[in-house]
Amino acid sequence: MNKQEMSVPVCDAVVDEDGVRNFLAAGIEIEMKPVETVVVAKTLPEGWVLRETENKSDIDVVDKNGGVRASIHTFMRDCDGKYEFVSFCSVWTRYQVRCEREHGSYGKFQTVVFDMKQHRTVFFTGISDIHKGSDSARKWLSEHHPMWCDKQAYWEDNEE
Repeated sequence: MNKQEMSVPVCDAVVDEDGVRNFLAAGIEIEMKPVETVVVAKTLPEGWVLRETENKSDIDVVDKNGGVRASIHTFMRDCDGKYEFVSFCSVWTRYQVRCEREHGSYGKFQTVVFDMKQHRTVFFTGISDIHKGSDSARKWLSEHHPMWCDKQAYWEDNEE
C-alpha cells in the first residue's frame, strides 16, 4: 500500500455510506473525523497517487496506469452567514457519458463517451439533444462495454 495522507474538509452529508463503499472498493481507505469534518485518505493502492489539478480546489486520485479513478472537489459555501469548506468526492467508472462542445463551434454541443483511462473521447454520438444523445451513448456502451456502470470494471489492461 502506498501511504499518502491527505486531509480534505467535507460536509458530513456529502460523504454517505455509498461514497465510503465506493472508495473502499477502489482500494482507498478513508477515515471520517466528524468533529473536525475532515476525510483523510489513509492509504492508496500501490502505485496510485493524489494529483492536484489545474483548478487548485480539485484533487484527482490517479491509478498506476494514469487513469483518474476518483476526484475530490472542494469549495466554500455560505451556511447561515458563515462560510465553510465543503467537498464532494466522486469515484468514477472508466467510461463517462458527457456533453462536449463540438470542435470549432461556439455553443454547439454533442453527447460523447469519454474514457477516463485513456483521457480521450472514444465515441461521438453526433447528437446535440442531451436526452437522445445520452440514450445513444448508453446504448453504445451497453453493446461495447456491458459492465460500464461498474466502478471497478475495465481499468485493468486485460479487461478491454
